[in-house]
Amino acid sequence: MSIGMARVGELPAICRLARETEGIVGHPLHVYRILHDHFGRFLLAARDHGELVGFQQGFPSTEREGVYFLWQIGIRADSRMNGLAGELVREAERLARGAGCIAVQATVDVRNLPSRSLFTSLGYRNASFGDTVEIDGERVMPDYYGSGTDQILFQKDI
Repeated sequence: MSIGMARVGELPAICRLARETEGIVGHPLHVYRILHDHFGRFLLAARDHGELVGFQQGFPSTEREGVYFLWQIGIRADSRMNGLAGELVREAERLARGAGCIAVQATVDVRNLPSRSLFTSLGYRNASFGDTVEIDGERVMPDYYGSGTDQILFQKDI
């Protein structure tokens, strides 16, 4: 297993994986191309014997100084539950520190229990803000993105 910068030729597979991963909004291919072209060092690919099995995309925020926003993590179904998601998050943290960031943030749909568990296990805390509500004992930002999903903002100082 290796993790490195995604290659342009892997973008269609990343796009497909995002669409196939529950809890991730799959965007058109051109979105991943734009992100690759402008934030390429922050688009990671996980490969097993050269084959894409996961990806992670994040970037330093221009609106929240010192914050790296971890946007998407996708792991192929047959490669889950082996620690790969945690490896991708830790690599994102390394990239964030290298970019001068002091914290990593990620929003997670309140219904996405595996992602909630992942971030909690890696030392992230609930940093939801604004007009929050409580759902299942968690502070949640209702309909945060306007898409009907309630989000938890996780944050870890690095």
